[in-house]
Amino acid sequence: MRISLILFLIAIQPLTAILSPFYQGQAEIEAILDSDELQECLGTTRSVSFITKNEEGWIVGNGVYQVLVRVKYDYDGKLGPANFHLSFDCVRKVPQDGS
Repeated sequence: MRISLILFLIAIQPLTAILSPFYQGQAEIEAILDSDELQECLGTTRSVSFITKNEEGWIVGNGVYQVLVRVKYDYDGKLGPANFHLSFDCVRKVPQDGS
């Protein structure tokens, strides 16, 4: 029984590595939305209206302002979700169409 369990766990480890980018992104978004710093940057009177991933990190905005959130990873050589820290760049006005 124990050998079967060990073999099963070894067999599914590559599958968890395949799924980790999705779960990593989900964990990053949850951490961003739970951050007090995001609320300070965007103001507490407006809710988040968009979140977009780009090469630099996540762009989070509320229709008036947007902030770039950079994700810095703490790699430890393990498979699965990585530990990370967030840094928030300057708040910018959301570009308006036609201006």
